[in-house]
Amino acid sequence: MPECSQCHQPVDEGAVFCPSCSAPINRQPAQSVQASGHTATVSVGARAEPSREEALNWAMACHLSALFGMVFPFGNLIGPLVVWLLKKDTIPQVDEHGKESLNFQISMTIYILVATLLAFVVIGLPILIILGIADVILVVIAAVETKKGVTYKYPLTIRLIT
Repeated sequence: MPECSQCHQPVDEGAVFCPSCSAPINRQPAQSVQASGHTATVSVGARAEPSREEALNWAMACHLSALFGMVFPFGNLIGPLVVWLLKKDTIPQVDEHGKESLNFQISMTIYILVATLLAFVVIGLPILIILGIADVILVVIAAVETKKGVTYKYPLTIRLIT
């Protein structure tokens, strides 16, 4: 079982951050280098892991970028998609939160399109208003929960991206 390089506590095999001190877990092999009679251990080929704070900020951006839909048509889909595609391979939290945000925004887009069709029968207009308000509220709740380090699962979401 690997251990944290900061506090030397054991961590789970798939952990990205230490549960005790929140330090990033380095998975790169270490090599010893000897120079001038001193030995130092360095990581070879290690890329800088993002801090926990940076990872949570990018994960939160997956949710908040959906608010671009209030300014641009289909911005609610484009914003989370761009953040997810940029950071999904380097930050595991972004992969998880990006998929959740995209699935919810795809679901909301489908619901809004159906409600728009129902607007011709008059019942769609109140549904559109409720969907718009619910979308903004749930995105803000998801962002707040993400900042706390909790994975938020949106209600009424069709899970298309897994």
